[in-house]
Amino acid sequence: MRKVSSLALGLAVLLSSGSLFAGPFKVGSYTCTGDTYLCSTFGSNIQEQLDTLEAEVNANLPSVDAKRYANGMANSLLLSTKGLSVDYGSNIKLFVVGGGLGMGIDPGDKGLDGFSDPTGISGIGASVSGMVGMNLGLFPLPEFGPIDPKKAVIFANFAAMDLPKVADELSGSFSTIGLHARYKFVDNWSFLKGLVEWSGVDITSGLNYSKMKVQLKFNFNETINENLNPNTTMVANYNATAILGPEIGVFNIPVEASTGVRFLYIFRLYGGLGLDFNTGYSDIKAQAPGNLQATITSTIPATTSAIVSAPTSLNLGGSSNPDVFGIRAFSGLQLDFAVMNIFFQFNNSFTAGTYGFSAGARAFF
Repeated sequence: MRKVSSLALGLAVLLSSGSLFAGPFKVGSYTCTGDTYLCSTFGSNIQEQLDTLEAEVNANLPSVDAKRYANGMANSLLLSTKGLSVDYGSNIKLFVVGGGLGMGIDPGDKGLDGFSDPTGISGIGASVSGMVGMNLGLFPLPEFGPIDPKKAVIFANFAAMDLPKVADELSGSFSTIGLHARYKFVDNWSFLKGLVEWSGVDITSGLNYSKMKVQLKFNFNETINENLNPNTTMVANYNATAILGPEIGVFNIPVEASTGVRFLYIFRLYGGLGLDFNTGYSDIKAQAPGNLQATITSTIPATTSAIVSAPTSLNLGGSSNPDVFGIRAFSGLQLDFAVMNIFFQFNNSFTAGTYGFSAGARAFF
């Protein structure tokens, strides 16, 4: 069964392309039915090759454990939402409406160097969201001590969508909902007739819940033909159904301080620091139950055959949570036009070691 090595390598490539963490691939006890002479003669050879298959598959699986991956996925989803629920740059006098998309990545224990080795990535998250905001100055609200409602903007964000149907084997969904408030702690000012404007200092807080579910389901089949001796052949067939994917829900309470500068009326650079208080869950499913079946046929002294069957399993699933507390920084470029803006934002969590990017467009008045 020397050609079983090709099966092992093929299965390893399949699994490593769908999951980014290692775990035990196991071949169960085999049964041999049919010709008892063939079963007894080649019994030790069969067991040896099944052990080789198991070892080669495990040796070719990447080395990030399931719990670490589940934590990285949760932290990545959290960071993918940043920039989608609040407009950090615009001076909103009436209201704002817009939308965008974001992505977060945990490059693994190697930090930025992990981007050069995709098998070491410990988590990926994605989000989409629509957003609407309104200045509380639209309402006849009195001042509350030092709090002036005209300096506060309330934002609500929401989105729910299914993953585009690019293949029957791939399915998923994304959703998010949140409510935030941004308060102008230090007023903005400008000079050179508005050519340069400092946006002041804003304090933002709120709450947000995001959920992501992705599932990849596919069948894997491979057939091997081998001559065990001049008169005996073996045809082995491996069948497995792989089910891979995360299901994650993250609840986040941020506290942020931000500022920015606009120049030439169009270009706005902004940035800030944020504290995150998080809870949630992250469940990773990675299963590939299957069966290995081989037919051994001998032509001497007469045509006889035996059937070898062995169950196989691969369960890499694991569960974890997002980091309870996080510190991050964000910076962005916003292009301001008459009544709309386009933004690009970069996010980095110092505590989780995750990186994120978001982009979108908004209309504001």
